[in-house]
Amino acid sequence: MGGGEVDHVIDVEMPQIPRSGDYLLISREGEIGNRDYVVKRTWWNLRTTQDEKTTFEGINVECEYAKGAMSSSEHLRSYEMYSGRKNKTLELDASMY
Repeated sequence: MGGGEVDHVIDVEMPQIPRSGDYLLISREGEIGNRDYVVKRTWWNLRTTQDEKTTFEGINVECEYAKGAMSSSEHLRSYEMYSGRKNKTLELDASMY
């Protein structure tokens, strides 16, 4: 997630829109640990009709892989590949645990 490539897409309703720098921790049924991400940016999708009426189409949240104290082993493998390609590492603050 980030840099123009899409690794995962999920459809979710949230109580508010994530902002840049927010942490997203996603747990999967049957998997021990989380998939941890840091929000990079939020994309607002709008559509304008021929008569210039604009409607809301949705929101995309672009994230980058992060490493956390509770990251799943599968996520850590993806994180290592991502950080190697991007030459960038992100770690969640330990204070949140």
